[in-house]
Amino acid sequence: MVSKLQAWRRLGGAVLVWCLAAAASRGQFTVVKGLFRGPDAVSLTVDRFEELKDSLPASGVICYLSDIDPSQRNGQRLWYLAEYSLAPLVLRTGIDCEQVVGMFSDRATAADLIRSSGLEIERRYDANLVLLRRKRP
Repeated sequence: MVSKLQAWRRLGGAVLVWCLAAAASRGQFTVVKGLFRGPDAVSLTVDRFEELKDSLPASGVICYLSDIDPSQRNGQRLWYLAEYSLAPLVLRTGIDCEQVVGMFSDRATAADLIRSSGLEIERRYDANLVLLRRKRP
């Protein structure tokens, strides 16, 4: 038979474990709650590309042109965000598609790059995001 002292020890231990678990959980909930304070980069990019996506075919391959090198860290991040936002379209670098998604950081550089690529702006969605098309003869 369990003595009263052992019963109280077990109860005290259980209460202590419960209190520690509650305190640890509260800390975890605070961390998780902090993750959802505002829109993240992915959600913002998906929203930004929504109107552009309506102008593109539902599937297939679309080209991508940028003044930010996709092999650099920031360029790679922008590439992946664009690729994710335009799925199920397949995004690839190049300018040999009929339509080309352009993401630029500098308007002057963008204008030179677009002109030298034989493309023209079909539609501008914001200061840095454009849909390009091959120049018509």
